[in-house]
Amino acid sequence: ATTPKLKRKCDPTAVVEGAPATRRYNIDNSKLNAKTKGLGYRLSKSTKDIDVDSVAGWGSTVNGHEAGDNWLAVGDCFLPMTLKGIMVTVVQEDAAPEAAATTAEPAAA
Repeated sequence: ATTPKLKRKCDPTAVVEGAPATRRYNIDNSKLNAKTKGLGYRLSKSTKDIDVDSVAGWGSTVNGHEAGDNWLAVGDCFLPMTLKGIMVTVVQEDAAPEAAATTAEPAAA
């Protein structure tokens, strides 16, 4: 039996219990040169399982963790790390973890 196609959504800002620490990733179109607005979020690790309303814009940055099989988990969504064999998500190696983003400087006297 086939299930009716309901308009399902995912939330890239959702906090997933037990998920590993996240890193910052750039959504990169410099090599793919797609004519789209960005990389579509997926509801699962399947390129066809797309959330038509949620897009990570080209040049934007997302917080996520590698979920295996060239997929990036962002909230309760997924993004493909490669399209047509081309990397489209690039980890920011020099980015500080989110919790350590503030600098510890003494207040001015």
